[in-house]
Amino acid sequence: MTYTYSFRPVRPEEGDQIAFIEQVCFSPATALSPETMKTRAAELPDMFLAAIAHPDAPAGMPACPDSQPSTRRDNCPVQQTDGRRDACTGSKSASVSGVKAASPDGPHDQIAGYITMMMTDEEHFRDAFFEDPSLHQPNGANVMLLGLEVLPSFRHQGLAAELLNRTIRQAQKEGRRKLVLTCRDDKIAMYEKFGFQLCGISKSTLGGVTWYEMEHRLLKEPSA
Repeated sequence: MTYTYSFRPVRPEEGDQIAFIEQVCFSPATALSPETMKTRAAELPDMFLAAIAHPDAPAGMPACPDSQPSTRRDNCPVQQTDGRRDACTGSKSASVSGVKAASPDGPHDQIAGYITMMMTDEEHFRDAFFEDPSLHQPNGANVMLLGLEVLPSFRHQGLAAELLNRTIRQAQKEGRRKLVLTCRDDKIAMYEKFGFQLCGISKSTLGGVTWYEMEHRLLKEPSA
């Protein structure tokens, strides 16, 4: 089976898919609970940018006539690697990572992966962002990246890189100051390729793991 992809925010009713991907992509010690992921999808769907997999029709078969238009941690290597509706829903948006674009959603499509985030004026990452959607500040200066996840069967196609690049571009368009994430030490070099810089050990204690905080500055601090 081959696929093409489009990118859009998740929908509140897709919380089950989001929760499932979280459990598949992270260990029991670091995965957030299904209830947490469903709540986040229901309350902040625009804070997810999802990669939607569209199965290619076999040669000689027409596209499905029922197709309807639609508008942190890390676990995914680059080799496979606020989803705002106004800029992230168009299926014809140019790919920045070589991912083949697709038509809008159809009945056999599925979420292959997603990046999720939260806006805030706070400067550093803290674990409360995972559990408390009320901390989201739509006009916040900074973007906290809470998760970048791609299902194993869809890796090695550039999806994680595409999701991250689209998120960085959108933050630039919106005039955000910086993006912040946490990762394990073996992913530091990967994120450096996307313009992130190491800040040191994070205050995050999720799963009893040592996390490193990285930031991607988009705007320079005003001079004194």
